[in-house]
Amino acid sequence: MSDIHYHSEYANKEYHSNLKIYLDSFLLYIQSLQRNYEYILLSGDVAQSGEKEDYELFYTDVLTHLHNLFPDAKLLVVPGNHDVSRNGVSFIEEFINSVDKRDVFLKNKKTSFFQVFSPYSNHFIKNSNISTNSSVTYKEHLLFGYVLDKLNKTIIVLLNSAWYSVGDIFLEHYINNNLYSSKEAKVIVREIKKITSEYGFQTLGLDVINEVQEIVDLLNTYPEYLTITTMHHPINWFVKDDQITTDKNRFHHIKKFTDLLLTGHEHVYLEHPVEYINNGNILHIKAGCFSEFSKEDRKVNGINLLNPFQIQNNWFSTLNINTKKRTVKQEKHYYDIGKNEWKVIPDAAHLRLNKKHNVVISENRLVNIKKYVVNNPLNIIEHLFKNDNIRIINQSVFRSNNNIIFLLTQNNVSIPCQDVKDFYRNEKFDKLFVVFIDLFNDICANYIASNNRLLVVNEIKNDYDFKFNVFRHDFFSTLSESEVAIYGDLIFLNKIIPYWEIEHLNC
Repeated sequence: MSDIHYHSEYANKEYHSNLKIYLDSFLLYIQSLQRNYEYILLSGDVAQSGEKEDYELFYTDVLTHLHNLFPDAKLLVVPGNHDVSRNGVSFIEEFINSVDKRDVFLKNKKTSFFQVFSPYSNHFIKNSNISTNSSVTYKEHLLFGYVLDKLNKTIIVLLNSAWYSVGDIFLEHYINNNLYSSKEAKVIVREIKKITSEYGFQTLGLDVINEVQEIVDLLNTYPEYLTITTMHHPINWFVKDDQITTDKNRFHHIKKFTDLLLTGHEHVYLEHPVEYINNGNILHIKAGCFSEFSKEDRKVNGINLLNPFQIQNNWFSTLNINTKKRTVKQEKHYYDIGKNEWKVIPDAAHLRLNKKHNVVISENRLVNIKKYVVNNPLNIIEHLFKNDNIRIINQSVFRSNNNIIFLLTQNNVSIPCQDVKDFYRNEKFDKLFVVFIDLFNDICANYIASNNRLLVVNEIKNDYDFKFNVFRHDFFSTLSESEVAIYGDLIFLNKIIPYWEIEHLNC
């Protein structure tokens, strides 16, 4: 959802009768979808005036109901130009008279800029549905940062493109000080454009964000993860320095890894197509406008309608993202004004994302996964045998229903045949599972040297399969005639687990 423009004036539901019909219809419609969403994304302009009363009413009227309908969905939110609190702008004069570039001024006045967004930040940081996997700075201000979702193998980068969205206040200040000056009209016009224009003058302020290098390092550490970047303004609204593609451009490093870009601001029509940007490497989906606030009175059939809530081309999207197949199913949901009900466009768009098979994995990442396996063997076994009752026999041997499981954290199969016989006499099992984790095989070093992990894991599987077959052969070939009657019906099975199937357990 984007561009919600919620205003404290909406508290008067009798006056805004069309709003009540609209919201009631929306909540009933959302409930009828009967789906489990993992994230609720608000991509800017949640409020109309950026004041706390706007957010409090939005929470009461909308967000609390969404949390009740989807209690497991984590909230993602970035600010838009309407989330700026104009009442908090105390440095207008300094900015107008400053010779610094916008990013330099932003860096020097970081605390002041944070204050501009304080009603927005103070409201949402209290929300318990913010992901615990969010970065520290994002939890503090909800202005920028990231979410590392190991379960879905996804990184969500959240950026603030609205630092300089205080145009009206700048304009009022400038006019008050220059209306009766001796400046020529064309000079005044030029200066007004420079001060208040948003298009081509927005900045991401990445020099301000302490986490930028942390974000880049994270993207380098998990290069095969799906990367979603979200911000309010599309890229064409940025200053030139944020748009150009150079190694010095910090946004360029984020774009290199971004697969899906989600933006708002432009209130695009329902029919607006998606686009592939950055040489076709990024799928860019622009959001529609969920609701619009207007102070202008409207006339319909000669009758004045004194209602600032606007219903016109209102819609939102739901996205079903398959990280394995790297596809996005986009459903567009729109409000039918004539029937006062929500509908979905019948044919959902099935969109592709670029594949990331050829990636190099860092040694530090693999070491951390190995440490987790060694220190948490039970978690690994419970994940692999989900519906079984797991009992620990020792650090590397487990009982699962009628099975015995050996978890091997080494390169070779070093299970003495006598140990298997002893376990059978004590436990009476039907199947023996040998679980191998790929990172304990010597070949795993190729994950760091090679950029094709699928080839590497196939080499590891072939090696472990051979060693397992030797172990099984040695066991049965050394049985005596009397032992064959006891152990001959045992079934030996192996599981070879690649690191990416268990890494999310270490969250």
